[in-house]
Amino acid sequence: MPTHIVNNKLSRHRLPRFGLILCLALLPVEGRGQPAKTALQEVPANIETMGKGGLFFPGATADTVLPGQQVAAEVEISVSGMVARTMVTQHFANPREDWVEALYVFPLPETAAVDRLRLTIGDRVIEGAIAEREEAQRQFEEARDAGKTASLLSQERPNIFTNAVTNIAPGETVTVQIGFEQPVDYHYDEQAGPRFSIRFPMAIMPRYMPGQPLAALQVNYTDTGNGWAFDTDQVADASRISPPVNAHDEVKVNPLSLTVDLAAGFPLDVIDSSYHSITTKAAEDHYKLELAEGVVPADRDFELVWRPLPGAAPATGLFSENHDGFDHHLVMISPPKPDGSAVEIVEPQPRDITFILDRSGSMSGQPIRQAKAALENALKRLSNRDRFDIIAFSSGYTTLFGEPRPAMGGNIDDAMDWLGRIEAGGGTEMAAALRHALTGDEESQGRLRQIVFITDGAVGNENALFGMINRKLGDRRLFTVGIGSAPNGFFMREAATAGRGTFTFIGQSDEVTAKMTELFRQLAEPVLTDIDLDLPRGAEIYPPLIPDLYAGEPVSFVLRLPEGTNGQVGVSAMHQGTAFAESIQIAGLETDEGRDGVAALWARHKIREIERVGRRQSGGASESIRDDIVQVALSYDLLSQQTSLVAIDSVARRPAEAQLASGSVATNMPHGATMQPPAQAAAASASTSTTVTPIAAPTNPFAANALPQTATPAALLWLFGLLLSIGGMVSLWWRRLTKMLHPKGAA
Repeated sequence: MPTHIVNNKLSRHRLPRFGLILCLALLPVEGRGQPAKTALQEVPANIETMGKGGLFFPGATADTVLPGQQVAAEVEISVSGMVARTMVTQHFANPREDWVEALYVFPLPETAAVDRLRLTIGDRVIEGAIAEREEAQRQFEEARDAGKTASLLSQERPNIFTNAVTNIAPGETVTVQIGFEQPVDYHYDEQAGPRFSIRFPMAIMPRYMPGQPLAALQVNYTDTGNGWAFDTDQVADASRISPPVNAHDEVKVNPLSLTVDLAAGFPLDVIDSSYHSITTKAAEDHYKLELAEGVVPADRDFELVWRPLPGAAPATGLFSENHDGFDHHLVMISPPKPDGSAVEIVEPQPRDITFILDRSGSMSGQPIRQAKAALENALKRLSNRDRFDIIAFSSGYTTLFGEPRPAMGGNIDDAMDWLGRIEAGGGTEMAAALRHALTGDEESQGRLRQIVFITDGAVGNENALFGMINRKLGDRRLFTVGIGSAPNGFFMREAATAGRGTFTFIGQSDEVTAKMTELFRQLAEPVLTDIDLDLPRGAEIYPPLIPDLYAGEPVSFVLRLPEGTNGQVGVSAMHQGTAFAESIQIAGLETDEGRDGVAALWARHKIREIERVGRRQSGGASESIRDDIVQVALSYDLLSQQTSLVAIDSVARRPAEAQLASGSVATNMPHGATMQPPAQAAAASASTSTTVTPIAAPTNPFAANALPQTATPAALLWLFGLLLSIGGMVSLWWRRLTKMLHPKGAA
């Protein structure tokens, strides 16, 4: 069982930790290794910004202050073909007179293969090493107790990570660098052509934790993390994936700068940033991009999109790396569009489409407006041969009809009316709604059965939901539509994989029409089927089975071969009724030859496949699954749920008598999201609904819909301060009383 970092910290430093909430700031210090452009943001020292309470430090001028508990970061992304290398530099500075330990929970892309941790203290640079999670934890705690500065990087989810940095000296800045590889995403649009993109998440949407809090059942409340949520019987690590949230929406924290070096490998027609303004400078064979504002608050995903000039996109792509006696290859083959005269014209099969709409509290604000716009757009695209139903869920779920009905005028009008009265609020009990959508015969009755799941994915029980999809999918297809400025990319991508569908992100309202048009083109039916691969002997490939692909999607996979293997990789399939075959030549590599990062991506795909097998076989918790993941991760120096990266300074610096305080860094609420009280959400029930299935409301007092009240311990701090004041007054009164009763010189 993994050891929790914070457990021991809580047990050893419970009182110091509480005190640290009052005194910790993670501030970059200009001129100490941090670029000046990533300075933390000062705010006016007025009642509007400080009136809600919180922690502030004096600013550079008398009329400004600096919100406390922040971390500044620089992100440098280098894209080469279909692989991106990213370095994230985090600055932890301690302006106080105490020694501190900081805990920072932050997001990375769900496809990231994390392989680098570097700790810099003054002029000393310490490279991190991979170790089994329990062993890395033991080394970190030993270093902490010995007074050595250390950093421990752990994976909580494929897209949520924790960085613990201990023994930061008073007035000192410590820098941590994290490196990872990431595959470039490829999509195809019939009108716009190929579309390449990368996505870098900056914020974590507070997640709903279903189940009963375990703390109430525990005699010793130490086996938890440091977040706002208790662990529950359904989300055993809820406290580790619920970082505190900055309660001052108007005062953003955690500034971030970002640059991209883009070498696509072909001439470009379009470069665009979906949610941030950027500046672009062209060089000979690549582009330099940076945020136009220089520094932005970490409160929404960054997405960069590029498109080739017409006809410039390669039909095939091959990227290779030799590592530890094996050749690793990333292969991409795009099927050519069949000749029009050869295409078999087939009338589209009628469909039963179930739309699942997330109307929980985390969807409040812009997300619910975007989700409703996406669903309205989808309803207009149904044909009169289709049938449909809608399920809306929060703490319970409600269906529009209870079963699919023809997509005809009256039913569409009822759906639009029903949808118009939907509001966001309440919990995020996905399981019951998903189970309802997956109920019924395993085989269709001559109709395509499809589920379109519109959500921000803000839940902590992802594995349980993936397991349900695997067990009950039958011949259905599930497509996810991620809504909002910071959707749970891990849920979107993995649920779509389990559902043999695709995923789509809609980050702002003006994307709805284009993204839903593309999705409905995919909903028509797969265009590349019966895919078969011809591989050289000794090949190990992921994914092990290539699923049917939708219009324009390339055949893409990672492959490992014995070192020096030459040969052909062949792909054959049926493409819109015509046979398709393509091959690509694989050349054997010399030792350490090729493009760095391909081997890490292969290993990351293998770990992901082991986790999927584990979910299908045993819920993912068996000892053999754990051992298989550890073996791959240690062989490729990769972070995983079972391995951590740890960097430890050799110098013991904290004096034995000096106390060590600890605290967590707050994150921003994602842009455009607001939380509404559950009572408001209850008013969203619609009168035309035919089925209302009451689901037992969770009694978890720290569920996401209660977050605004638990994100900061303002009430506790107020009470604590009041008690200290009363204690001080009593102490002063007692000293004066003692002096009166026993004056100096009295016998």
